[in-house]
Amino acid sequence: MGTAIHNGDGTLPQSQLGWKAATIGETCESPEYGFTASAASSPVGPQLLRITDIQNGCVEWSTVPYCECSTQQRQRYALRRGDILIARIGATTGKTFIVGECPESVFASYLIRIRPISTVDSAFLFYWMNSRAYWEQVNRDKHDKLKGGINATVLRKLSYFVPPISEQRAIAGVLDKLQDAVAAQQAIIDRTTELKAALTATLFTEGIRGEALKETEIGLMPKGWQTKPLGEVVSQPQYGLSIRGEATGKYPILRMNCQRNGRVEFDKLQFVDIDAKTFDAYRLRPGDILFNRTNSIDLVGRTAICESERDAVFASYLIRLQTKPDELLPVFLNHYFNWEKTQQNLKALATRGVSQSNISGGKLKTFVVPVPALDEQTEIAAALDAMDKRVGQAEKQHQLCSELFAAMLDELMTGRIRVNELDLADDFASNS
Repeated sequence: MGTAIHNGDGTLPQSQLGWKAATIGETCESPEYGFTASAASSPVGPQLLRITDIQNGCVEWSTVPYCECSTQQRQRYALRRGDILIARIGATTGKTFIVGECPESVFASYLIRIRPISTVDSAFLFYWMNSRAYWEQVNRDKHDKLKGGINATVLRKLSYFVPPISEQRAIAGVLDKLQDAVAAQQAIIDRTTELKAALTATLFTEGIRGEALKETEIGLMPKGWQTKPLGEVVSQPQYGLSIRGEATGKYPILRMNCQRNGRVEFDKLQFVDIDAKTFDAYRLRPGDILFNRTNSIDLVGRTAICESERDAVFASYLIRLQTKPDELLPVFLNHYFNWEKTQQNLKALATRGVSQSNISGGKLKTFVVPVPALDEQTEIAAALDAMDKRVGQAEKQHQLCSELFAAMLDELMTGRIRVNELDLADDFASNS
């Protein structure tokens, strides 16, 4: 050990903490490339972990295929707890995965395995390989030398500071706890989203009055509900402005990227300068629904409701829908349009092109929607709004936890915060 490493400001604070500068090559066994094998669905040999099997840092082993390989290959490419795998090519180049408990398995050719020696904690090294210092080195070599890929030579030269093994384990323990908090919030988001989907299906099929059901052209629904073409319960659908947005201007022009989770978000804005008459004609108002009329088939039909009083107009790939409030509430229609079943039915209307699909305003007017009594619309929308609020709260907590993890990762890996300064450091160290 003894490789010189500098922080962004040219200092070496870690060396003053008793941490030793080293490279991956000095602290790990020689990096090993995976091998090419044919995947099989039946258990003919060990499971073959591929780059595509690693999703969001996790592996669902029940879906990983098997492969035939020799005894020598099984031994050479076997995975064991604590191994670190690096994507060496493709969109995920440089991303890492640490192996936990796993079945008998080997790894495929687009992955490189590194195996730390006894003086380096695998979890500590894995977290360092998610830090800013790691990515600065990897990205420099990817762009300068490797045309977007990474290889064993680059990995061996990656340099980092190595604390004593007890401190490595304590740092990894703290980061484990923070990652657990992120995962817990994601689990809440996933579960609440599932509950909302189930509730949406129930409400738009059975209503909330316990009525008998009837079969209609759009499926089962309560006998007291009507069905009407959208053109009868909304004003004339309006296409947005065909004006190029700029970085600055008088009014924000909302585009397809401003639709998020069924609501209009003022994010990554572009602006236009238009006269007062044009602004008045295209001004967005609370309760307006923006419908994505042209996009890939996955995104065409995406719908969002405006809840803001902020001055803004909307772009040409969007259609504005304004409901007739004595017949259909915009919040009810927005939830109905964002129901998975409705999205599937809307896509059936689309005219498909090579890369774009389109739903015209004329076709949209023929789309049949349910029309319950206004008080029932209000109750249904309120129930679904409450579910959206729960998802939103969990998403905010998830973001906060993720930001805390990223900040602590950088602080702990540079020694700007010492693990023994944290209240729970001793607990984390003892559990490692």
